[in-house]
Amino acid sequence: MEIQIKVNWKKNRTWGLNPHASFYAFDGLYKGTASGCGFDKLSSAVAHALNQCVPLSLALLRNEESLKGVYGIRFFDHTSKKTGKTSRAVLWEGGVGINCFHQVIEKLGGTFKHVSDKTWDYIEWTLPDSLFSVQEEQIAQKA
Repeated sequence: MEIQIKVNWKKNRTWGLNPHASFYAFDGLYKGTASGCGFDKLSSAVAHALNQCVPLSLALLRNEESLKGVYGIRFFDHTSKKTGKTSRAVLWEGGVGINCFHQVIEKLGGTFKHVSDKTWDYIEWTLPDSLFSVQEEQIAQKA
């Protein structure tokens, strides 16, 4: 599985250049942005987009044990206000630096490539298909 994250840096009068991240995966488009100063805006915009991708979050949850202690993602218990049920959840944390995300990918057995210029970044992650095989089986069973 390959995830190609494209980031365009757009000029803002107040905050200088702000990142606008996007990627296609699992038949969906995921987007994230960040503005402000005093933190890593690139990892914040990418985290905002990644946190919308449910299939990727499910893969992380299935591999929680191997990702314990890795900086840049956070596992926690979430209680639904509507149902009162508690379930496990995961978040990519923004502002931590994009290299933290690369470490997560390496822990999952994947590889990464990151190329950048002044007005764009291109991040490519290649993840083992086995991370997502359970989801594909569930989708096939529903069809």
